[in-house]
Amino acid sequence: MSASNAVRNQKIGLTILATALDRLGVMQKRNLLTVDDFKALFGEHKDLFIDATEQRIQRPQDDECQKETYSGKKKPAL
Repeated sequence: MSASNAVRNQKIGLTILATALDRLGVMQKRNLLTVDDFKALFGEHKDLFIDATEQRIQRPQDDECQKETYSGKKKPAL
């Protein structure tokens, strides 16, 4: 299978999975835009664990474009 077919099939599979999880009412929320949204979803829970693993990306060679993808985590403390 070619890479382009694999990506296309993966997108189809992810769309089907997301639809099925949504219909079952177990699709995770990802866009909590306000504190009230967060409290409405997690307010009853005492403990909350968040997976904050970074995703690697290929950074552009252009310095100006790189600024948009720089996380800033490795800046020296002032």
